Amino acid sequence: MALQSLYLIPHLGYTRAVALEYSAQWGLPLDRAISYAVKVLRDGGVETFESCDGSEGHAFTEPTIRFHGGQGAGFAAVACALAHGLPVAGLRRAWSVNEGELHGPFWEMTFFPRAQLEAVQEQAEAAGLIA
Repeated sequence: MALQSLYLIPHLGYTRAVALEYSAQWGLPLDRAISYAVKVLRDGGVETFESCDGSEGHAFTEPTIRFHGGQGAGFAAVACALAHGLPVAGLRRAWSVNEGELHGPFWEMTFFPRAQLEAVQEQAEAAGLIA
């Protein structure tokens, strides 16, 4: 049973078709349980570049969205996520090492508990805000 939510705002134009466009434009599917969170952040002006719902066998062990931005971008992204009822657990600046070279910094936002993230996702789907 989906929880009641004050955070879903249908008049902002969240539709199943728009959500599918987000994943289709890169030719890669978004993990279902994090697709609404990605859409919320992108609609809020956050430049996401990687996400994972943290399922077993996936790249991350917890639901994670990575995004670009300067010093204030992380705080703005957290504010956006919280305003939409997403269960933000952490925010950090990170660098990756590719072929011996540092890349970054970039931001990583994590979500917990996973069950709450899934509940928000189900609410969005039930409301027709996302596929």
